[in-house]
Amino acid sequence: MYSAVKVARDHALAGKGPVLIEALTYRFGPHTMSDDPTRYRKDEELEEWEQKDPLVRMNKYLEAKGLGAKNKVKKSTKHVNRKSNKQLLQLGKLTNKKSQTS
Repeated sequence: MYSAVKVARDHALAGKGPVLIEALTYRFGPHTMSDDPTRYRKDEELEEWEQKDPLVRMNKYLEAKGLGAKNKVKKSTKHVNRKSNKQLLQLGKLTNKKSQTS
């Protein structure tokens, strides 16, 4: 990803026009709250993609370089998860209000 962004940045800064970066990802969770991904997904598939998780890979890289601080990473992850969950709850409340007024 770093290389792709560097090439795109250099391209854009050189005035060669816009750039599109295609980043493939994997949805770990279900489509909806009522979805059960175990019906169509094998455990092996999930394990394979967990190894490719960019956050896990970056943590391993930082640890290998002696730059990682497990407690710091855990603290940051918890902070991001709390903020994300808070925003999702607010979005849910907003969505419910809109559906009640429609």
